[in-house]
Amino acid sequence: GRRAEIVKKCALSGQTKTCKHRIKLGDSSSYYYVSPFCRYRIMSVCNFFTYIRYIQQGLVKQQDVEQMFWEVMHLRKEMSFAKLGFYKEEL
Repeated sequence: GRRAEIVKKCALSGQTKTCKHRIKLGDSSSYYYVSPFCRYRIMSVCNFFTYIRYIQQGLVKQQDVEQMFWEVMHLRKEMSFAKLGFYKEEL
């Protein structure tokens, strides 16, 4: 099923937006609604650091160094776009 689109105040930007995603911080039992823009910013940073961690742990074996470099560059570009306010409507 499709998640309901709820107009709420985004916990991160403070703007009233359609917030269909929620985040939970640490051990807190509270959920916070976030706008698609803020969610994309969080996701782009998490994707970048996850990939870097996979490289450090030796889990990225199917790619050569040049392929890993271009993947890192792609993830950096995604973070830059997110920071500038561009984001994918659906993830």
